[in-house]
Amino acid sequence: MIILFFVVGGLCLFSGVLSAAETSLTAASRIRLHQLNNQGFGHAETALSLQKNMTQVIATLLLANTMSLTSLTALATTLFTQWMGEVGVFYAALLLSAFITIYLEVLPKIFVFSRAERVSMGLAPFVSVLVKVFKPLTRLVDSLAHMSLKIFGFSTQKGATQLLGLEELRGAIDLYHPTDGTSNERMMLKNILDLTQVTVSEVMIHRNHMFSLNKKLETKKLISRALGSPFTRIPLWQGDPETIVGLLHIKALARALEKEPEEPVDISKIQTEPWFIPETTTLTDQLRAFKERREHFSFVVNEYGALTGMVTLEDILEEIVGDIQDEHDAPIAGVTPLAKNRFLVDGSMTLRDLSRNHGWHFSDTKPTTLAGLILDIAGYIPKTRQTFHVDHFSIKVIEKRRNQITRLEVTLHPTHAGNHQDNAP
Repeated sequence: MIILFFVVGGLCLFSGVLSAAETSLTAASRIRLHQLNNQGFGHAETALSLQKNMTQVIATLLLANTMSLTSLTALATTLFTQWMGEVGVFYAALLLSAFITIYLEVLPKIFVFSRAERVSMGLAPFVSVLVKVFKPLTRLVDSLAHMSLKIFGFSTQKGATQLLGLEELRGAIDLYHPTDGTSNERMMLKNILDLTQVTVSEVMIHRNHMFSLNKKLETKKLISRALGSPFTRIPLWQGDPETIVGLLHIKALARALEKEPEEPVDISKIQTEPWFIPETTTLTDQLRAFKERREHFSFVVNEYGALTGMVTLEDILEEIVGDIQDEHDAPIAGVTPLAKNRFLVDGSMTLRDLSRNHGWHFSDTKPTTLAGLILDIAGYIPKTRQTFHVDHFSIKVIEKRRNQITRLEVTLHPTHAGNHQDNAP
């Protein structure tokens, strides 16, 4: 009888530990465990390895706990029957249900929840041994469960991990309580996560807006225009503006002028070779390339090798921290308020900047600029004063230069939805 009491007590303890282990491993922060592992805390690495295989861990804990509670119920029922006879079965079921729910399920989980990382590290070796012992049984159970799901028409993905994804990181940043001192930091963290999804074609300076000089200009005229510009690096073209043959750095020009002030400067000797990149390059890859090549400037080409624009290190940094203006930067046309919910917008404004800086979200994000969005919707070059309704915006073409849309008037209609156009000017 005494041995039976000890066995019952041991089963209760075992079941409580299993409940605590399940909660601690599922509630423990993977990021926090990774930090603790780097700091040299014991068994943090074991806990992390268990989290990577949570399907098998949970199956092991549930199987062990089910076996433990089944044995506990059988033994407790035997004890109550010996004491009270047949009515003992009723009391055993009643008391055991309350005891298991409160002391073996709820209490361990509540205790562990606020100290999940610490408990998970403490129980990780024990759980790791259990996983190995129950591996044959858990594999059988897992196979039967997947077969049952397939019979009922549900698809399963074996080996799926719970690796922290970009959306989870964004959610963690949003979850962090915003304060006046952290709003900019939260914005920058989100922008960093977007670098892998944004290509250089979305942030580049289009070739139509590039400041460049004809290499065949008279040397004095070329130097005068270069020194008079607000830019540090100036593209040089030959034949036509889209044929870039070099890059002139103002510092190199200044050194050449200082070295031989009386002699004419040979631009070919101080220019550098242009660096061309495909327009599909992501900002993350380009940022890495800038660092590796120790350069700040590159030209963007399309799939046919034609020049589409240029991108600088500053352009990528601005995607993280926002616009960087210095004393030499020329004002950039953007969004000018005309009236309530009515704005004059430059056609070259990117949809990404409109979304990030003004909260204007468009369902069609394939075009890069607002003018490109209108051309994509229309399917032809629209007339001046022609209006298009896009999502909850009315967009009117105000100004064109040849076939390029340069100015648009945007009116916000919060209750309006859907895309259509008015063909009448």
